[in-house]
Amino acid sequence: MSKVYRYSFINIAATGSSSSDGGCFWKRDERTVLPTEVYIQWRNSWSDCNQEATRTKYRVVLEADAWTRKLTDEPLNRRGWVLQERILSPRLIHFGREQLFWECRESFTCETYPLGLPTALQSHPLINIKRLQLADESEDNRWPARYVSETPQDISYARRLWEKVTAVFRPIVIQETTLHAALINAPAYEDWYAVLELYSMGELTKDDDKLVALSGIAQTIITVRPSQLGDGYLAGLWQSSLPASLLWQRTYTETTSGTRRNGGPIVPYKALSTCEDRIIAPTWSWASIRGHISFTSCRVNYKSGDYLALLEDAAVSYFGAYRFGRVKSGFLKISGPVAVALWESKHRDTGFDSSSHKQSRIMVITHTFPSHLTRQTAVCIDMEEWPSRAEILLDATMDDWDVPEELTLLCIVATKESNGHVDIVRGLVLHQSFDGEGYNRIGVFVTRRERLRRILVNMPRQSVTIK
Repeated sequence: MSKVYRYSFINIAATGSSSSDGGCFWKRDERTVLPTEVYIQWRNSWSDCNQEATRTKYRVVLEADAWTRKLTDEPLNRRGWVLQERILSPRLIHFGREQLFWECRESFTCETYPLGLPTALQSHPLINIKRLQLADESEDNRWPARYVSETPQDISYARRLWEKVTAVFRPIVIQETTLHAALINAPAYEDWYAVLELYSMGELTKDDDKLVALSGIAQTIITVRPSQLGDGYLAGLWQSSLPASLLWQRTYTETTSGTRRNGGPIVPYKALSTCEDRIIAPTWSWASIRGHISFTSCRVNYKSGDYLALLEDAAVSYFGAYRFGRVKSGFLKISGPVAVALWESKHRDTGFDSSSHKQSRIMVITHTFPSHLTRQTAVCIDMEEWPSRAEILLDATMDDWDVPEELTLLCIVATKESNGHVDIVRGLVLHQSFDGEGYNRIGVFVTRRERLRRILVNMPRQSVTIK
């Protein structure tokens, strides 16, 4: 279906309609589409007072985020499947409830700004999604191109032909490509993160469609130069962007459920339509979470010396032969400083209603010790001044008594904040899986406290398997 949109000439979207019979036209107040314009007169105080003042017209964008949601909050654009169709189609005209919008690879216009968006909106990630680095679909859908060894020449022509046909559908295993590929096209990952953030704001009827609804985009986004091998796709993340892309985190809002797709952080997702335990995605993938996802921490231009963790191994298996489809299982093996942490929480008033009270909890690290020792050896972290920000950010909403007393911390990066003055350490919060073989991700951590940072980065390195 993705090819239908990708190779069309123009697509017409009833964006303001909540159903297929809603139509494209609605009664509206035409004044709502007028731009906000102000006139300012500038007078040179050193000139003659009778001199006519210069009158300049300015176009004002009061709230960039609020304006962009005039399109993104329309009923059609809140549906998860539609994002792929919107990005892949070369030209798209939206019939919204307030006004018409036009999208193509070269420009974005609307009735408010018929000649193009003002500068304040041109770089907004929720608007410029059609300027992604898309490429023509390759004839060979394997990843990477060298994955399947050449077919021996001493077999029959029919057998050789069959090998070529089935090669596309063989399982992909990451061990057979370069495990430590460099991130050679950072803008492509910026585009991918923007797509995922917008996609996570949408709604899907079936949880199983979480990755499938992005498969068309995943097939076409450029993550390497044309002359090089294709990048590895791992349940919604790109191999060359690891381990930085593991630092995604859930964003709580007043309406965000903030839950993992199985309703909890540890047990596998149980499909509503079957009696079998199934997963939507491994816990290290953003696709395992229901709710809005932020990739702000992944976008940082980390230097090679900032990384504390190293990807050693990874693999993802799928239902069927399609490697962009539904996930059966997957794991990452990462080495880095590993510590066990004890924590405490404190609630603060955020102005939300009582239903979101758990979202206002600040969780901080109070003690830490190496994973091969016990809590009797734990080092107490100075708590004279309670940190103003949470250090532990869970993927799922849980009460204090549901959170394990001991949390495993895997350090990923040690760097400076965007202001360039504050040192921070970021990493994953893990908990041992039920089968005792590996860990599940249950959140991320970030700390700015100097003593805790020094302790964490000097913890013994350990290889952990995350499922």
